[in-house]
This record gives sequence, C-alpha cells and structure tokens, in this order.
Amino acid sequence: MTFINTIISLLFEEVFHSSEFILCPICTKKLNYDCSECEQTVFCKKCELGITLPPPSIAASTDAISEVQYNKYREDKRSQWINKAVKRLDWLHLWVPEGTILEIGSGFGEFLEVATNTGHDCFGIESSSIGQTKTRKLCNAIVFNSFNEWELNSNNLRVDAITAWHSIQYMKNPINSLKRAHNIVRKDGYLFAEIINFSPNRDKNKMHIQEYTKPLKPLKHCHYHSKKSIEKLFVLSGFEIIHYLETTSRIYLNHITGKRWRNESLIQGDLFPDNDLLRIVAKKI
Repeated sequence: MTFINTIISLLFEEVFHSSEFILCPICTKKLNYDCSECEQTVFCKKCELGITLPPPSIAASTDAISEVQYNKYREDKRSQWINKAVKRLDWLHLWVPEGTILEIGSGFGEFLEVATNTGHDCFGIESSSIGQTKTRKLCNAIVFNSFNEWELNSNNLRVDAITAWHSIQYMKNPINSLKRAHNIVRKDGYLFAEIINFSPNRDKNKMHIQEYTKPLKPLKHCHYHSKKSIEKLFVLSGFEIIHYLETTSRIYLNHITGKRWRNESLIQGDLFPDNDLLRIVAKKI
C-alpha cells in the first residue's frame, strides 16, 4: 500500500510541476498549459482565442519575418500583392472613399502604393527594416518603424482610417497596440482588419492553421482570433465593430487556381468556400 501511495504521489508531483498557467490577454482568464511541451496552442474557451506558447521567436517585430517569409519572393511577385491591395482598397472605399490612411504592418508597401495612386495620403508602420527599405524604394508613402516613432514625428496627425491586413495576429499585446491605434485615428474614424478566421471548434480551421504555419516554422502567429475574441478585443480597445464578413481567401486567387482549389475541395468533401478569412470594419468610439 505504501508503495502504491508513493507511485501516486510521484505521478501527481510530476504532473503538478509540468503544469503552468498564463492569463488570457483579452479576458484575463487563467489558462493551464503543459510546460513540458516545446510548442503548443492554448485555447481560451471563454473568448475563443488561441495563444501560441512559447511566444514566437520570429515575429513581425523582427527582420527574420521578411527574410523567411517575404524577401525571397515578395518583390518578384509584387503584382499578386498589388492585386490583393486593389481588392482591399475597393472594400475600404465602401466606408472611406477619400482621406488619410495609416497601415499597420505595411510589408513592402503594396497597399500604400495602390492607395496613394488612388489619391489617398498614406503612411505605414513597419517594424522590419527590410520592409521599410523596400517600401521606400517601391512606394512614395512615408513609413515609420513603430508606434513610438509615429507619435514622435507625426505632429499629432489624426488619420481617417487605419488598416491592419493580417497584422493583429502578430501583436504580442493586441489590446495595447489597438489602443495606440485608437489614439491615432480621428473621431468617428475607421479601423479595417483582415485575419485568419479561427474557432477551436472547427476542424477545418485547425487544419488551415496547421497548413498556414507549417512552411514558416518556427514562424508562428502570437494569437489565433475568432469572431468572439476579436469582438472582445475591439471593445476593450475603444472600437465598435460595425461590419463582419466571413469570406474565403479564394477572393485573392486567379480564376485557374481558384477553380482547381474548388475541384479539390469537392473531391475531398471539404466545405467550400471555407470562410477561412474574417474581415472587420470598426469605428472609433
């Protein structure tokens, strides 16, 4: 009996010591996780947020993201990124047909180029020095390396719209970042965002996340957002969401590639379109 009790005690001690907890960055719920695992995604059931642990070492705040994800092909395929930018700007024009735009995470400046050529006064925030250099080379828009640099050099300029195309999921402290964005946009101004549409209850989205991150390892998103987590995040940051759109990334594909993707989905019995993207329009309150 003593031997059995000892074994149970040792097993309990091992489980106890391998378990840690973090606080959800949105709802502050205590979330337990197994610290013995090298890489994992912890889910908050309360707000349906996925959290990458440990936090990514290669993130949007480092040049490594440009070296790994962009630098080898992005400039060569600039026309494809321009095509995405045109579609995003057309969507933005439904609410903001003219005015000043600040893009958070401007990459190589494709969206800024398209918006500038359409008549907007445009600025970017891009933490990667490679991205900054490419933007200045390929686009006339002014780009800053951080919120801090913007605040020091923008002369308290307030913009009509802020865009965040797939940059929110890289924010280590999303509430703080979006609160700073809130201070930059003018009264009744807009925030436009596009993210991966994630819910821990949807196997399709789990698979999409695995496919999305696999070729970029060890690059990962800091967080995976659902419609529920985004709503909570925006409210805490001072924005009111006025429009949601669940859509498919097929909108950015050419006709041939999109048709092939659809045919493969039909053969495999997958949901199509899979609504793997979430677009959000929010207004400053």
